[in-house]
Amino acid sequence: MAATDDTTSVELRGPCPREVVDVLDAFCSARRITRTELVNRILTKWAADRLHEATLLERVTRGNPKPAHSGFGDLE
Repeated sequence: MAATDDTTSVELRGPCPREVVDVLDAFCSARRITRTELVNRILTKWAADRLHEATLLERVTRGNPKPAHSGFGDLE
């Protein structure tokens, strides 16, 4: 993973279930990485996957407007 500098990074904070943090900490201890490094790896992968999905959806729907009654509203 590429290192980030202070101009491209922001702080992310919030509560997390204790059992989740315990597993993260055990994994980090075994791999000798920080909790922050692990969480950044997980979130980077998650964001890349969401971007990939959005890109595919955009390619499929490019130039194809949604029909007046497509049924897609039922998914919300």
